[in-house]
Parts: sequence; structure tokens; C-alpha cells
Amino acid sequence: MLMSAEGRKKMLEINLREVELAPDVDLVAIAKKLDGYSGADITNVCRYCFHQSVNQNLTRIGRVPVTTESSRNGATTLSCMNFSAYIRHTTIFS
Repeated sequence: MLMSAEGRKKMLEINLREVELAPDVDLVAIAKKLDGYSGADITNVCRYCFHQSVNQNLTRIGRVPVTTESSRNGATTLSCMNFSAYIRHTTIFS
């Protein structure tokens, strides 16, 4: 059984609890777009978006390593664009 919109939002919150989110990130709206996604699918979306953001920042700052601690300090901030790009091009495996 797949999750409700509230359950998907909770999964996003759990997976992104240590990631700085840009002001444009609306977890309610993202949860609605993830209708039909399983918990594992949502975890994969979060991981992929975080890795894409890290890669973008590594390129921007000259490939300086970004650690979990530096992501808490704003070196890696997920934006709505990170999620939108991935959700548009992903396939649900459930």
C-alpha cells in the first residue's frame, strides 16, 4: 500500500532532516508530485537530489570537498529546481 500525501511529506522530512532547503522548497507540493511513489522511491529522490546539488556546488567552488557538516552550513542547499528536474525524468519502480 502506498502512502498518503501526508505520509510522503513525512518521508521527505525524515530524509531531508539534515539538509538545508532553499526557501522555494515546498515539501507539501513535492509530496503531491510524488503520488504513487513508495518510501524507497522517495528516499532515492532525496538522495539523488542531494547528490546533484553537491555535484553542482563542487563544480561551482572548484571541486572542494563538501562534507555533511558543510552542507548544514549552507554549502549544499537543495532547491525546488533539484526536485523538479528529477521528478520530471524519473520512473516509479513500485
